[in-house]
Amino acid sequence: FLQCDYDRAITLLESSIDLARAHGDPVSLAQSLQFRGSIARERGEYEHAIDLHLLSRTIWNELEDPANVGRSLNYVGFASWMMGDFARTNELGQETLHLFRARRDTEGVAWSLLNLAAAALYGQQLDEAEERLEECLSWSRAGGFKEGIAWSLNLLGYVLRMRGQSKRAEMILQDS
Repeated sequence: FLQCDYDRAITLLESSIDLARAHGDPVSLAQSLQFRGSIARERGEYEHAIDLHLLSRTIWNELEDPANVGRSLNYVGFASWMMGDFARTNELGQETLHLFRARRDTEGVAWSLLNLAAAALYGQQLDEAEERLEECLSWSRAGGFKEGIAWSLNLLGYVLRMRGQSKRAEMILQDS
């Protein structure tokens, strides 16, 4: 998956899904469905990705695992953002932000804030997007979450470009 060899990853994940079902292993099943959903998202198959993440979330709910329920919902929010469904992204982002703040989960908070910032950015609410991104940067830096820092800076660069601050945007995008 991380090497973007999606065909091979799908083959392995389909085997993992079959094995998890055959052996009654709901944790492995939920994890495999989650990864499979991420591949669908990366391939632009957003509705399929959402279906897989929601199926994973159902299993996490049955296992009473709120952290992974939140992760599944964050992925649904991310795929919704990519589809242009910013209302759904915002709704899920608010829900997961509350969950992850209560758990003091740095990465979860960062991803929730990123989804909320993206929904605001592409909804032309630049002040809200910038506020969310600054908070995400703070959480990400405090927790050493480099991916959160990079995404925050990337989206912040877009906010600045939309405001006509091209020099500052260029610097921030390079930092990203």
